[in-house]
Amino acid sequence: MKSRIYYCRSMSSKGQQLQRKLAAILAADVVGYSALMHKDEQATLLMLDHLESDIVTPTIAGQSGRVVKSMGDGWLARFDSAAQAVTAAMQLQEQLAEHSLMNMRIGVHVGDITEKGDDILGDGVNIAARLESIAPTGGIAISEPVHLNIEHTLADAFKAVGKKKLKNIERSLDVWIYDGPHQGASQSSHSFTETSLPKLSIHPVTCSDQRIELKEMAAALTSDFGSYFRTINWLNAAISSAEPPEGYALRGMLRGHGDRLRLEARLADHSGSEIWTQKFDGLVEAIFDWQDEVVEKLLDAVSGILIQSETAKLSALPEDELTAEQCVLMGMIAWSDAGIDSYEETLSYHARAIKAKPTLAAAYAEAIWTMNGARTYDLRRELSSYYEKLPRWIEAGRQMAGQSPTLDLSVAVADYNVDGDADRLSVALEQIRQRAPLDARLHLFMGWGYNWAGFPKMALSCFQTALRLGRYGAVFVGASGGAATSCVMLGRDHDAIAYAEAGLRFSKNYAALHSTRAAAHAMLGEPEKASAALAQMLQMEPSETISKWRSNVDYGGSEGAERYFEALRRAGLPE
Repeated sequence: MKSRIYYCRSMSSKGQQLQRKLAAILAADVVGYSALMHKDEQATLLMLDHLESDIVTPTIAGQSGRVVKSMGDGWLARFDSAAQAVTAAMQLQEQLAEHSLMNMRIGVHVGDITEKGDDILGDGVNIAARLESIAPTGGIAISEPVHLNIEHTLADAFKAVGKKKLKNIERSLDVWIYDGPHQGASQSSHSFTETSLPKLSIHPVTCSDQRIELKEMAAALTSDFGSYFRTINWLNAAISSAEPPEGYALRGMLRGHGDRLRLEARLADHSGSEIWTQKFDGLVEAIFDWQDEVVEKLLDAVSGILIQSETAKLSALPEDELTAEQCVLMGMIAWSDAGIDSYEETLSYHARAIKAKPTLAAAYAEAIWTMNGARTYDLRRELSSYYEKLPRWIEAGRQMAGQSPTLDLSVAVADYNVDGDADRLSVALEQIRQRAPLDARLHLFMGWGYNWAGFPKMALSCFQTALRLGRYGAVFVGASGGAATSCVMLGRDHDAIAYAEAGLRFSKNYAALHSTRAAAHAMLGEPEKASAALAQMLQMEPSETISKWRSNVDYGGSEGAERYFEALRRAGLPE
């Protein structure tokens, strides 16, 4: 959804024209605020402070939104797109799902607003507020214009409730409702996460400068750190201003002096001892480029330190003393770069976890999905012992249906690899994605499942959601390559190149980023660029051919598959 700008005919009291825009408006309110204040005013105010600093402000900033008003027990925010507003709303409710006292209702509408200074007025604001009032506790109400402007992966989480007459709004509106996160669907996964994975507490970045743009930047940095670390499957990360009883703590302070910026970041371990600190300097005039640079450098440094720390900790234990959960963790860490050479080590840990604890759903989920990924390469000889185990793993995973969306997805894709029933896989993916609409890694996996089955349009929707939720690291790289693949299959070659080049900013070692560039450039009649990109892919997979590729993955034999292989043929990939 693109914003359109026009001027209204009326004048302000000072004779100035008021600017009107089309925007997405989010209105949120704490349920039962008065009762909470009556019960314990001090505790309620403290919880509200934490809610605003730890959840509301960084979540809205993370979707490029702006908090326009904070009313103590409610917030009004504006966004440039419906997808950003709905994603932020769902993220807010997901983070509050397990809160024992605080609950919110949220309304989202797309409509015209009038900007007056830092405030916004108009029907768009009024309708969002009325939608909030009819939303279920812990849920979201959106209008028809919002529902029409979000991709399937978000839209399918909402159910239509028909036309509703809203207080003081002349016309009735079609309304869609999201009841809230499905608690039961991910209960097993949460149990594994909370008991077995290292914890990282991300403290909201503080700002000693009173300038609004720097305070907004502090919130944006907090959100970026949170959105990235939450996508790391071997880490239990959360934004929290509370002192962590265990695990790691990441703190940052943003300072400004004239046109100069400095972020001082510190990482401490469970004992409170600092294990890393670094300063990042920049200029206010280049604040957004500085933000991208800082985030990439910090995430890379901190992730590396956490991997080293956890690997050293677990490697110091005798192998026979590693628990099943610790073996899964080691396998996840070994798979952190998703390189071809990682498969053997990753699977060895997951196989040990399954043997040690045959009821651990997370072990089967990771093992089966790793095997699904291995199928795209010619690794049957190297991984022969695990191919022998795979049928038993799939059957055991099928018996655990419903415990973990990732496990159910892994089994569904593994079944497709055997029977080739694309329609059955599509139905399974439709059901799975409604259970975890904000899981970036799950959307990444679903996207590849749709691509492999020959449904690039649905795949692209999943990848776009994954990219919005996981803007850095492995999820971003994998989703960029997947989206580029979908675009080549759909004939959107310029988009394919844009997605691939975005992924290459973070990794040069993911083959799909090079193969899709080669294919897209070839279809655009740019043979030199196509040949250069293909040469980079062949450095990683020197024996790749079209027939070998087809034997591993044929993308459902779809029209999009034929276009992709023809594009690779034109780029110079041998038959």
